[in-house]
Amino acid sequence: MPNHSRLKTIWRRLRRDEEGIALVTALMVIGVASLLAVLATTLSFHSQSTSQVDRKRTQAISAAEAGLDTALLQAQSATLPCTTTGTLPTEPTTSSFSVTYDYYASYPAVGTALACDPVAGPVGVPKAVLIKSKGTTNAKVFGDRAVEALAALTAIPGNDFNKAIFANATLSISNNTTINGNVGNDGDVYTNNAFTCANSLTVKGSVITQSSASLSNTCTVVNDVYAKNNITGANSASIGRDAKSSTGNISLSNSATIGHDAIAFGTITAGAGAVGNNRVSGANTPPPPTQAFPQLVRNDAAWATAPYNFTSVITNNSCSGGSSVYTTISGLSAAGPNTIIYTTCALSWANNTNITFGRDVAIFSTGGFATNNNFTMKSNVAGTERKLYWVVPYNAVASVPCASPGITTSNQSNFTDLQVFFYSPCNISAANKTTTKGQVYSGSNVTIANLFTLTFVPVPVTGILNSAAQPIGYTVDLAYKRENKSS
Repeated sequence: MPNHSRLKTIWRRLRRDEEGIALVTALMVIGVASLLAVLATTLSFHSQSTSQVDRKRTQAISAAEAGLDTALLQAQSATLPCTTTGTLPTEPTTSSFSVTYDYYASYPAVGTALACDPVAGPVGVPKAVLIKSKGTTNAKVFGDRAVEALAALTAIPGNDFNKAIFANATLSISNNTTINGNVGNDGDVYTNNAFTCANSLTVKGSVITQSSASLSNTCTVVNDVYAKNNITGANSASIGRDAKSSTGNISLSNSATIGHDAIAFGTITAGAGAVGNNRVSGANTPPPPTQAFPQLVRNDAAWATAPYNFTSVITNNSCSGGSSVYTTISGLSAAGPNTIIYTTCALSWANNTNITFGRDVAIFSTGGFATNNNFTMKSNVAGTERKLYWVVPYNAVASVPCASPGITTSNQSNFTDLQVFFYSPCNISAANKTTTKGQVYSGSNVTIANLFTLTFVPVPVTGILNSAAQPIGYTVDLAYKRENKSS
């Protein structure tokens, strides 16, 4: 029989030898857990870093594209920018873009880019633009993104014709004449010689003259009178705002008034209360800005382009009979393409003539225009305004000023639902109840009398030899848009 006491002793000794295994096992478990924790943390940091990179990449490219879209819109404006910047309120951090423009004188863009003034834009009229936009964010990782675009630019011609009435020589107005504005009181009249108003005029705009201005009786100018020489007002003449004479005097008599300031190089003579604000004599005021008479000639290609779209051109020099130019003009009552008619006839209408147009019509006559006794031209749809041009081309005469061929309307000549543009290098006159919307431009004298009403509407005109007007905008034809290597 074994010794039970000895067996118990041996068993206890074996058990004591196994007591360290639990500690080793615990340490191994802790080590594995720590390794897994480190691995999980590393993967978490990597995932977070990747997310930050992706976020910045996305925000940066979105910012660059936003800058490019903004630039393409700005490239349609009249004053083209040299650079553009912007900030976008993105989350969790803001993003921004910076844009540069390279303008070229031809399309495709070749050669050296045009110089670009930060205020005035490109030097010259560009035909192409290369836009580069860089997007960035405030995030600390990854880099910027950049995109670029090339676009063809087509200039929309500016309008040298920005006055309600322009006289290259004397402008004389009398008896119940009203010049209304287009937007507010912008119905300005201009003359390169003297301005004379004898009676009952209301100009809802300003009067600018390179000589003297004379207003009497109930002549009213809502805005300013700006003259190079003397300004005189008599009876109930009224100037709503300032009267400015750069080299002469200002003189008011009877109940004539100036609503704001009277400013003259010479003396100011006016009764108490006749000047609403300041009287400044001895002033060093520059002369009114000079505007040259625009030289409008035939240019079919220019008239065929937008926004004019005169794609139909007719020449008819027959002045009488069934196939005459009068028949051609009367036949434009139906809808059709905008039409130019060229003729050498001296066009004259009288005695209850009614002509309707279903399209825009431009009539170029080297013989001039005249109307009398209940003459009416109108749109074929009431309330739908069409454009009507009466043009005596600038090169139809040897020199200006000239008496004829000009434009004369009298005795109830009406232009209904039409925007009319009257142009002649010679005299233009309107008398005895003529009503129209549009503009009057004469290279010589303008004489208006008896119930004449003109509502100023700037009518688009092209084909000008001596145009100094800047484009009013550009059309943009996108060639490509792509991501580019960021700087």
